[in-house]
Amino acid sequence: MAYWVLVLILLSPLTSLAPVPQGPGLKTRQQQRNAILKEDHEKSLKDVAEILTLAKLLEEELDKNKEHIIDIRTLRKAERIEDLARNVKNRMRRMF
Repeated sequence: MAYWVLVLILLSPLTSLAPVPQGPGLKTRQQQRNAILKEDHEKSLKDVAEILTLAKLLEEELDKNKEHIIDIRTLRKAERIEDLARNVKNRMRRMF
């Protein structure tokens, strides 16, 4: 009896390796990964467009500023650029 219990315990991980049936609504892991990467790519494109817009505005504000004092809104734009760039970088790392 103990022998069969041991055999069942040892073989139980092997049954979990069996392929999962695929239905019409189920996606394979590769399809799910591709969908996530596609969504990440679209988000990155939007973030990069916002980075470019903010960078141009930041440059204009710094050019207009004849004093050597930075407005808090200008600093917030620079921080927003950093945040967006970090998000894009992290999404790019997920590709590998």
